[in-house]
Amino acid sequence: MISRQKLNVVYLMGNQGVNYLMPLLVFPFLMHTLGPLKFGILSFSLATMQFLILLTDFGFNYSATKSISIAGKDKRIISDVFFRTMWAKAILSVISLFVMLFLIVVFDAYSAIKELLFINFIAVIGTVIYPIWLFQGLEKMGSITAFSILSRACVLISFYFLVNGEGDINMAMFLLAVPNVLAGIFAILTIYHERLVFWVKFSFLEIRKSFLEGVQVFSSTLLTSMYTLMTPVVVGFVAGPESVGYLNVANTVKQAVCGLFSPILQAYFPKVNALYIDKPEVSRALATKILKWMALMLLVISLVLFFISEILIEKAFGVKYLAAIPALKVLAFAPLFILINSVMGLLFMIPRGDMKGYLGSIFSGAAVSLVIVAPAAYYLKETGGAVTLLAVELVVGICMALRIRSYKN
Repeated sequence: MISRQKLNVVYLMGNQGVNYLMPLLVFPFLMHTLGPLKFGILSFSLATMQFLILLTDFGFNYSATKSISIAGKDKRIISDVFFRTMWAKAILSVISLFVMLFLIVVFDAYSAIKELLFINFIAVIGTVIYPIWLFQGLEKMGSITAFSILSRACVLISFYFLVNGEGDINMAMFLLAVPNVLAGIFAILTIYHERLVFWVKFSFLEIRKSFLEGVQVFSSTLLTSMYTLMTPVVVGFVAGPESVGYLNVANTVKQAVCGLFSPILQAYFPKVNALYIDKPEVSRALATKILKWMALMLLVISLVLFFISEILIEKAFGVKYLAAIPALKVLAFAPLFILINSVMGLLFMIPRGDMKGYLGSIFSGAAVSLVIVAPAAYYLKETGGAVTLLAVELVVGICMALRIRSYKN
């Protein structure tokens, strides 16, 4: 009989899988329907909004999940974590709104797409009201995963009826942003119906506790995003929106591969951390096993992706996007290094409490990105963006490996 831990991994993979499968199914259609220029504008808006979603998430998907998992069946602690985390995310969403307004007022590039940005802000609201971290911590992902798949399937079908040409770019953006809102509404109804939490009195000063718990993961995610999310934005400024569209094609495939494996990390992150407290040897053994299996599978996938990149682009995205082939060939090996780095950071360094080494490694990569992204985009356009992303992962991986090797035990 399948264990609850493994079943939770399956549900997370289903939930994450549909998140990454949807762009693979929708983006080729949008590329054909909107054309390279409009799709590039859409991609530029999506890349920008990811920064605001990152700010609103603030690492809670890991920190709140860990707190709820450790709480076990103590409903009072679970309720406390739930409400202070929800309030923290609400506060951050308001800050995100002001950041977006600032960008629109100050930069012409954002002023020109302000309608898209306001529509896309729906995704930030969805991030606030969709507490997947609660269901993950409680290991009750079944119903929420089923609804997430159903809602995205309905939205997917809607694309083919409601988006028919370049003039439907706003509708396309709305349909991309709305699934998490629908999932969030269902999640809140499920929480109420199943009485997963109850109202607890707490001081707003206690929200600070949520920020302190999430700040370490947020710091690492923010540094990571300095190159993962900033790269397409810089490419947009330096090389134009069409280059962002081509880079987004390659990036979509890369993210789909990463999305197949990231639920494994999310599911085992609380367990490995909890094991390290009393049984560090068992914790390291489990992390090593995950690292070896993921590295082997991803090496095979990366090699296959490299050799089929031409066929994949032509068949899945169309001849208009053949310019994305060099970028995809470069990014074919990115999932291998991204997920190895994630295992080293989340399952080796954080359980040990080595946040200095963890953040230092990521900062090294971010620094490299800041130096090379603009010239790379200027000379190589979208391929330069891909080279930047891969080079940074290599730098981060080398720094992490050297740090872990220096541990005494």
